[in-house]
Amino acid sequence: MKKIQYCLFLLLFCCSSAQGNDIVIALDRDHDDLVSREEAAILPLLIKNFDHLDANFDKQLSANEILAFRLNDCVR
Repeated sequence: MKKIQYCLFLLLFCCSSAQGNDIVIALDRDHDDLVSREEAAILPLLIKNFDHLDANFDKQLSANEILAFRLNDCVR
């Protein structure tokens, strides 16, 4: 199941038309419209940058915070 979620996330993330909400839907297991650190744990790149992405410091990622995420910000 994790492999499917990982592939789905990569597809959504890399697709230029994907919205932050699509990624939240793919990762959000408790259906609160946010991605917790535990839900993000499936993706090392997301976990590595979780604190950087969490703009309002609520320890969860919203669709807007994920949408603002740029792959180039993470590859250094």
